[in-house]
Amino acid sequence: MDDRLTQVDLTLTALRKALADVDWQIGELEKQSYTQATEHWKEGKYLYLVHPMQNGSRVREYIGADPAKVEWARQRVKRFQIHEDLLARKRLLAQHSRRLEQAIGDVGREAATVAQLL
Repeated sequence: MDDRLTQVDLTLTALRKALADVDWQIGELEKQSYTQATEHWKEGKYLYLVHPMQNGSRVREYIGADPAKVEWARQRVKRFQIHEDLLARKRLLAQHSRRLEQAIGDVGREAATVAQLL
């Protein structure tokens, strides 16, 4: 087999594995608590999570000053960003996968056409 075909096969295999890994990571994150919010500190010591507007109002979630609660809240926000990054990566990998599959289909059709001429 031509080195280029071998490389395409290896790339597709790696791409499928990467997609499966991202799906697994997304699933693991979705089992945990995460939230879309921005940190807001009142008087420099009381944490609030400010969530995006919904139905015309913005929800402010009071967390307080307890270090354990603050860390828990910050981890929730961090997990949301990781989740968003993984979704973006999944979209990108899926797009490349579709493009490669389409190109392979095009090559296969061209090979079939050439084979009929031989």
